[in-house]
Amino acid sequence: MIIIADAGSSKTDWACVRGQVCIAQWQSPGINPLTMSSDYIRSVIHQACSIYQSHTELTELNFYGAGCNLEGKEIITGILHEFFAKCKLNVDSDLLASVRCFDTSDEMIVAILGTGSNACLSNGHEILMGIRGLGFILGDFASGSDLGKRLIQNYFCGVLESDLTVSLEQEFPELKQSFIAEFYSSGTKAAMLANYAKFVINYKHEKALQELILHALHDFQYFYVRQLERNKKYKIGFTGSIAFHLQEEIKSCFCSLGYAEPYFVRQPIESLIKYHIRHHQ
Repeated sequence: MIIIADAGSSKTDWACVRGQVCIAQWQSPGINPLTMSSDYIRSVIHQACSIYQSHTELTELNFYGAGCNLEGKEIITGILHEFFAKCKLNVDSDLLASVRCFDTSDEMIVAILGTGSNACLSNGHEILMGIRGLGFILGDFASGSDLGKRLIQNYFCGVLESDLTVSLEQEFPELKQSFIAEFYSSGTKAAMLANYAKFVINYKHEKALQELILHALHDFQYFYVRQLERNKKYKIGFTGSIAFHLQEEIKSCFCSLGYAEPYFVRQPIESLIKYHIRHHQ
């Protein structure tokens, strides 16, 4: 029996597979070792997996997560070992999870647009070439946190149109009260910003937000995708909730730049279940 986890900053999807069958799926809060404390992550994992900690059939845990590169991977591996000392632990990045969602032998660019964002060149099984992840402050272009940040910047700098300002304040009254203090003291800033991306998506027909989305997507293409192309435009596949909700905008943006129509996967966990059933030894 194996457990598969796909962790972002906002939520973690879990699945338990026995043989060729997924026997359970569930969700927990997000996990990111670069933005969350080890004690917090430990409590999330304990609550999410307590029923499987002593299960004698559990042989392998495959954890894909945001921030699981270098030191982040070591942090997660150490915490998981406290709960699953007797089973094989595989800890990899959320980007590798996205790669394995497409499970193809063709080289293609795979991109994540969720709470955070990233992209790589892949062969459907491994990452062939990646871009250094910079997190929500320096990078994560066109992600939920980026769209939320751009919206908040427009709001507090007074350049958001008056009707959108009214709607935003009605939906998020905390903006007029204690948002700034709460944001800078929050331990989950990226997820907090990504919460405002829902407003961008719900009002994406408004010209101002159409422009906001387009600028974010162009930044994503310029800083991430363009760096991976090696003078060749590859097929491109997107995973993540933001990508799913902005499919038409992404298609329009990338097709106008000469790309073939992109592929989309909304819930990586479903594709990861199929991948691990297909490839599990």
